Amino acid sequence: MRIFFSIQLVFVSMALFSQGLSHQEVRNLYFEGWEGTCGATELSTMLENQDVSDDVVLLAYKGAAQTTLANCKKTPFSKLSVFNEGKDDLEKAIQEDPDNVEIRFLRYTIQTNIPGFLNYNNKEEDRKFILDRLTLHNISSVDADLRKRIIHYFESEGDLSEEEMNNIKQLTAGG
Repeated sequence: MRIFFSIQLVFVSMALFSQGLSHQEVRNLYFEGWEGTCGATELSTMLENQDVSDDVVLLAYKGAAQTTLANCKKTPFSKLSVFNEGKDDLEKAIQEDPDNVEIRFLRYTIQTNIPGFLNYNNKEEDRKFILDRLTLHNISSVDADLRKRIIHYFESEGDLSEEEMNNIKQLTAGG
């Protein structure tokens, strides 16, 4: 079964390389493709070989995927080095498009899963920004798939107030 999965991943990777990567494909690979491994290795490798300079969302995914690779490294120095490379790409993407919900959500997911001593924390700012974009007057700015992923993440993370959680549940019921 593992061999079949590996072969399938190679074919999917080849198809994505030949066509270029869509935001939806990259999103799927990032959020679903690395569960149970040390990081988003496949996505990181794929994006490493792509020119993402004129697509800030892909640049953000490249950075986010790179930060997860720190889990694969053995020494503290190599962990920090790999993490900082990814963080730099992610911050560059945010600097280029600070109003992009998907990019800010990526940073939020990274920051909610790293130790505090890394001193990389914009969680409260990003949380408020994302929740504001999910309100009824801004909800159309967030595509349905991303909205579902954000809501699921917030529900599973549990760092929302009771009022915020109720608002999220209303969005779930309505969307």
